[in-house]
Amino acid sequence: MKKLMSQFLVALVIISFFVWIFIFSTTKPRILVLQSVSQQTDWAVRIDKGMQEVLRDNRLPVTVLFHYMNLDDQGTETHVRTAIASAKRAIEKEKPDILISVDDESNRLVTSQLNAATRPATIYLAILEPPENYGYTEKIRVTGIEENIPHQAIIDLVEDLKPGMSLRIAVVGVDDITGRAELNRINLTDWGKHTLGSVKLAKTFEQWRSFVQTQASSADLLLVLSADMLEGSEPGVFIPEKEVVEWTEANAKPLPVGIRETYVKYGGGLAVSAPPYVYGKLAMQMALNWLDKGLDSLPSPLIRLPYFNVSIRLAALNKRSIDPPQTYQELARATGGLLP
Repeated sequence: MKKLMSQFLVALVIISFFVWIFIFSTTKPRILVLQSVSQQTDWAVRIDKGMQEVLRDNRLPVTVLFHYMNLDDQGTETHVRTAIASAKRAIEKEKPDILISVDDESNRLVTSQLNAATRPATIYLAILEPPENYGYTEKIRVTGIEENIPHQAIIDLVEDLKPGMSLRIAVVGVDDITGRAELNRINLTDWGKHTLGSVKLAKTFEQWRSFVQTQASSADLLLVLSADMLEGSEPGVFIPEKEVVEWTEANAKPLPVGIRETYVKYGGGLAVSAPPYVYGKLAMQMALNWLDKGLDSLPSPLIRLPYFNVSIRLAALNKRSIDPPQTYQELARATGGLLP
């Protein structure tokens, strides 16, 4: 009898333990990170890395989930509709306490379309459009981090390379949600003594090449926006970003400067870009702080970051007889952006 009682008590303890684990895991606050792009993209990897660093030091019980819309894989209407539906299902299934919505795509296509009265507390991350364009106000439990195109850092760097010049700036990018948001931010920027000239958002690689070889050829500086999702000769077939970057670097008459680190990663000579790793860290810190204070409290004010990364490929700049100042080389080296 005593043996049976002992076994019963042991079984009861084990069952109670698993019940406690189940209750604990299902009642912990939940954060869902909604990424517009694929998990393996450079942008997503760096944002995720910043978030994971914060989570490693976190002591607040929380479950963090990630959903990737993979909008960089294809650009067909069917793929976009499927990605939107999948993201909405993930939000409905996981019922997060906080939704971190990354990039203009996820915010325009998904998060801003949810019912403002019932959607989770929301942190937008790395949007180029003003938050009011998405209907976001603090009154509906929304805050976040705007993406900055570091135009002053670009100007300072180019003025060091071309001292005393009033630069003529051409701009080329991709005609999609990100490209239009990037261009809108650039058009609202004060370029000082420099002149913003020919601009092109291309749908196809042929349009991109034509612009670079004609309208952009008289500029001193070619500002290269995001360079992925350009269609080739067949609709729905996209040119790899590496091919676009290598062609641009080899054929552009003005000095090309990318606003994404991938411009240098894929063969370009120079990029001054937003720091996705820092964005990821700050967004996760903001989410944890909000949970700690209580979601009924006001969120932290929105953040506009002054930080930027410099990326340099010395071989590409040497072909243009450009020797970047040592200061910028050290800035690039500090973030792993200095390439031979």
